Amino acid sequence: MLDLMERLAEYGFLTMAEIHFIFGNKTWAYGVMNELRRQGIVADFDTHMSPRKGHYLTHKGYRVLGKFHRLKVGLRFNLDRYSTFIFRHRLACAKVGITLAKHPSVKEFLPESRLWKRRKRATDKLCDGEFWYAVPGHEKAERVGLEVELTLKNQGKLDESMEQLGRRKDLDQVWWLCGDSTTLKAVQREARRRDYWLAPQRHFFILLEDFLAAKGGKTYLTDPEGQAFSIDAVAPTLLPRQPEPEPEPEAPPKPVVFYPVREQPQAVPEPEPAPSPTPESGPMMRTLARLGSLALRVLKWTWNWLRESWSVYTCQDGRRILSFERWPHVCAAAALALALGIYRHGPALLKIVEPIANPPALPPTWRKRSLGDYSIPSSGWWLRPLALSSAGGRYRFTARLMNEYARETGLCGAAIFDAENHPLANRSWKRVNIERGFQLAPDLSFDFRAPRSMDRFLVVLLDGPHGCGKTWQRESFLVQFH
Repeated sequence: MLDLMERLAEYGFLTMAEIHFIFGNKTWAYGVMNELRRQGIVADFDTHMSPRKGHYLTHKGYRVLGKFHRLKVGLRFNLDRYSTFIFRHRLACAKVGITLAKHPSVKEFLPESRLWKRRKRATDKLCDGEFWYAVPGHEKAERVGLEVELTLKNQGKLDESMEQLGRRKDLDQVWWLCGDSTTLKAVQREARRRDYWLAPQRHFFILLEDFLAAKGGKTYLTDPEGQAFSIDAVAPTLLPRQPEPEPEPEAPPKPVVFYPVREQPQAVPEPEPAPSPTPESGPMMRTLARLGSLALRVLKWTWNWLRESWSVYTCQDGRRILSFERWPHVCAAAALALALGIYRHGPALLKIVEPIANPPALPPTWRKRSLGDYSIPSSGWWLRPLALSSAGGRYRFTARLMNEYARETGLCGAAIFDAENHPLANRSWKRVNIERGFQLAPDLSFDFRAPRSMDRFLVVLLDGPHGCGKTWQRESFLVQFH
């Protein structure tokens, strides 16, 4: 009864098909189950599969098992989390585990539920079971991992399983029990393709149906190449690896006895040309080779370190959990590398990017305009245009102002208007007196904006009778250009 209760605790639930494997007698198995059910140690539930009735330990059953110190798992079966997705795989693992536990060459069989606490690292691969395989007459026993594959996985998951198993250096063998021949051939092909990477770990394959039919006794496992090995307890051919024998000491050379012989004239062979010396690599090439080898090892170690930072775990109820182990360290290393890169190459990058982001403004190209006719009033003022240039919508105009007749006073400034009498620019100065023929120094200069289509403008003199606080128009001159 305690053995049955221990199996129920390890696998969560069982059906009568697996319970028969424990007792070997159906009548006795039904009698034990009826007694456990009557005492409230075992309860039944509907599996919605075939067989329809499943059996699990109640809270009282777990307490009883703990009192006898036979409760070796921490998880308990929760009926609310039951899923038909894990039904077939869970029962297949139970049948195989119960069968292997009775095999004479199998020692200390542990199901998956008892392997969680034995992991050295969170990224280690969890097999469906592990045990020691010991053959009589061989002192060494090998650690074996059990993998039950009922259906064929996709290529990504199959590659991940192989890589995780290859990192398990504590496993000497892996036994694959496959649900059909297609799955067996696919897994066998992947192991054959990765043989150089999985070595010295050995992988063996068998159909689940054949293994259960032989009850783990006189059955044969095949390696990736198809060679069959027997695990029969009487005459097994699947043996643990033997340590390599130590090399035998070399026998001392026999003494050489020389006998006098009559000398015969021999032809002197021509000396063979000496082989050309092999050019030795220089110190620079040796240094580069060492640096390349070191960089390759660093990259390989970095990739393995990053790859082991996440893992996907399969729980007993079939749920898959994605676990991130070293992401804080990865983020810190990336931030440090980014900071060093910015500190080392940041100023150079800014010098390259800055002209592109803010290109310097090109100076405008000024074009000299040709002045046409301009009017000369009869009041004595004379405006002589000197130069006119434009760039886009900007204009620069220079002129000379003179008086030819009498003394003039009260001139306060000048302004420029377009043909529609809109002001464009103005210039003011202190009140000055201009003698006859005297030039107003310096020359007038205006910088203003106007439409590019403009071809004429007015220069208006501003005057005030008593001061420059109030001004009015004195004279106007029309300037035409093209």
